[in-house]
Amino acid sequence: MKCLIHSDPDSPGSTNLEKSLEWIIDEMKKDGLDNVHGEEVMVPKWIRGKESAAMTAPWKKDLAILGLGGSVGTGLKV
Repeated sequence: MKCLIHSDPDSPGSTNLEKSLEWIIDEMKKDGLDNVHGEEVMVPKWIRGKESAAMTAPWKKDLAILGLGGSVGTGLKV
């Protein structure tokens, strides 16, 4: 399990997360643990949308940004 703690997180709903979970279950079974199984759960899947940001004062300037998983928009329409 130590290798999982130091690995990058996988987004909910991603193929990488599914592979990681299958690997964890297989390793636990190999270690002789009883009643090891996965369960179906509903989780939101974040999909990157169009992201933008701009400075409007004291002058107008577009800003370089990157939306991260779970980012919430401001709802402001310019």
